[in-house]
Amino acid sequence: MNENLRLHPPAAASLQRKTPPEGNTIEGVYISSNMTVMCPQYVLGRDEEVYERPKEFLPERWYLHSEMVKQRAAFAPFSLGPYGFIGKPLALLTLRNTLVRLVTMFDFEFAPGEDGTAFEGKEKDRFTMGYGDLQILFRKRSEIGSKVNMVREFGLVAALHVPMYGPIYVI
Repeated sequence: MNENLRLHPPAAASLQRKTPPEGNTIEGVYISSNMTVMCPQYVLGRDEEVYERPKEFLPERWYLHSEMVKQRAAFAPFSLGPYGFIGKPLALLTLRNTLVRLVTMFDFEFAPGEDGTAFEGKEKDRFTMGYGDLQILFRKRSEIGSKVNMVREFGLVAALHVPMYGPIYVI
């Protein structure tokens, strides 16, 4: 999820702030008074000074190769501090739950003629990000097939059944 949020943040530009009347010096650079400043997450997520190989989708950068994240403090897809998104925990829980449900219940692939490029490069910053169309085919998995596929594709190490949610797989 972090890798997807790095490349496709919910808000590209984050909130703007004004520097104080006396100005501010950040890492030796003086920023004069009452200037509008911001940390654009979309740009930071693709910056070579912040991430190694920033244009590549590499989920392992967050758990196997943490050295690929050069400046962890730059990762703030929901903003930080008193202006951070109050619904972040619920949003992350919803994302995790949705992802687990999709992966355990469906096989999915690009629709015929789709290669993902329609999604990339058509982003629009409308306070929250808007992305291009992406057409995907979903096919319901059989119970046995889904467990076999999960083990083969994702290195499944544990599986459990929670009555309220159905099967939950830990990878």
